[in-house]
Amino acid sequence: MKPLHCLSLILFSILIFTEIQANECGDWGYSQMDFNRDCYVNLADFAVFCDNWLVCSNPAGLDCIKLNKAIVVAHRGYSGIAPENTLSAFNAARGYADMVELDAYSSADGVLVVIHDSNVARTTDGEGYIYNMTLSQIKQLDAGSWFSPAFTGERIPTLQESINAILPDMTPCIEQKGGTAQQYVDLLTSMGVRDKVVVISFTESFLNQVHAIAPEIKLGFLGSSASAITDSLLVRLAVNGIDIVDWSYGSIADANVMKIQAVGLEVGVWTANTAAVIQTQIDRGADYITTNYPALTRQLVEQYY
Repeated sequence: MKPLHCLSLILFSILIFTEIQANECGDWGYSQMDFNRDCYVNLADFAVFCDNWLVCSNPAGLDCIKLNKAIVVAHRGYSGIAPENTLSAFNAARGYADMVELDAYSSADGVLVVIHDSNVARTTDGEGYIYNMTLSQIKQLDAGSWFSPAFTGERIPTLQESINAILPDMTPCIEQKGGTAQQYVDLLTSMGVRDKVVVISFTESFLNQVHAIAPEIKLGFLGSSASAITDSLLVRLAVNGIDIVDWSYGSIADANVMKIQAVGLEVGVWTANTAAVIQTQIDRGADYITTNYPALTRQLVEQYY
């Protein structure tokens, strides 16, 4: 909490108990007691009131917007300092990220594994498509030396290994690249984590299938086209149980952020990697900020608190 915030709490405490009269109960978040009509403070309302005071001349005004404390999402783990989508990258995000985004495909023998590309060539010492390889073959690949010799011997993790590495202090944000809705639900069910993860995808029908099987799983729809954010899309997503609209930060206008949130959906933006871009996402009120640099993002988000 910032010192200014603490000072505002003290000042407002003085204001409340010296200036609020009994006949003003109900104003500014106060309620009426039974007999003597004194007022007491609803602490939840009071906290919002004091937060708003830092940025609003009239905290009770309808046009006063509370500062947003965005959720920090580590993109493929802390991929700025460790090889993406590896246990090392996930562990490096600890202490900075609230959530860890990762990508999953299905192996030839039906195991969900974590890698961004369908072909292993970019991030391993092998070649070929992940869905043509068995788990045993996948586990022989070096997924770290391409990034730095310090990570030589890093392996492609399974989705189960990844979830276990991220929980309980961070939330896995699982992007579906391959595999069926049933595969994901079956794994999450067997691990007992259906209510502890977020599943995201560019494929709306996949998300609808997951919701039909396991409605308690939180879902996010990915996109990158500015023109695709239409009223009909937002209504459809809300009706079908999607929780988050997760968009490329350069393709979502401030007006769209407000429109999305107005229908009860949350806004995610990806992938913000510079201080200026991250700050813009905070200022526009994004609920989730996906970044390769969660430490920097955490520092910028926390400056308001």
